[in-house]
Amino acid sequence: MSILDTEDGTPSRRFSEFLSDVGATLLEHRSDAKPDLRIVIRGTPVSAEARRRAEVLEEAADLILGAPRPAFARLFASACAAWVND
Repeated sequence: MSILDTEDGTPSRRFSEFLSDVGATLLEHRSDAKPDLRIVIRGTPVSAEARRRAEVLEEAADLILGAPRPAFARLFASACAAWVND
């Protein structure tokens, strides 16, 4: 899974920490990895360039969140764990 944000990286780190808190394992970034799921956390772009970058990230996303939410992270991690363990 790839988690990106349209800001400075802080929302991605927070959401990753929420996932880690409920048992997800964080892996180091690997440039050759092909994620099965791409999550983008939307921020408020402050420039035209930031808007273009956000549009590109969101076009490739499977899931777009408005903010890193701990409750969603718990539910998401639980669903992923059930899927992996099936």
